[in-house]
Amino acid sequence: MQAVPGFRVAAVVTTRTATAQATAQRFGVPHAFADPQQLVSHPDVDLVTVAVKVPEHDRLVRMAIEAGKHVYCEFPLGRTTEEAAAMLRAAEAKGVRHFVGLQARVNPALAYVKDLIGATSAIRMRETSRWRSTGPRETWCWSRERTSCSKSTRSA
Repeated sequence: MQAVPGFRVAAVVTTRTATAQATAQRFGVPHAFADPQQLVSHPDVDLVTVAVKVPEHDRLVRMAIEAGKHVYCEFPLGRTTEEAAAMLRAAEAKGVRHFVGLQARVNPALAYVKDLIGATSAIRMRETSRWRSTGPRETWCWSRERTSCSKSTRSA
């Protein structure tokens, strides 16, 4: 976010004070917290980015919305469609802006493909792969063989 014109990272939060402070110091962020309620309550914070594991999205997104903060949340927004729809209704009722982003944009495999496409104008597609959900825990898997994912190819 620091690289986006007009944005300034005002605070960070992690589950431990020491890691929050180390992160803040490393990136020149003025405030560090171990309690997300402190972050969403801080007057310097206008927008909250939720970039943690999906089971925590609902609690953290709702906390930010209740504090009147705009929210950027990594995909998927919720564990279920119903959970995501409830977060949407809460944001709309509170009048805050809400965004969902895709973490795959920083996937090394996709960056490599982007580099390949940028390096040549004549690429022949010889093989395709796909990403798919492996179950209700929102684990996503890359599979070349289009078969079920083994434990060695799973990613959280």
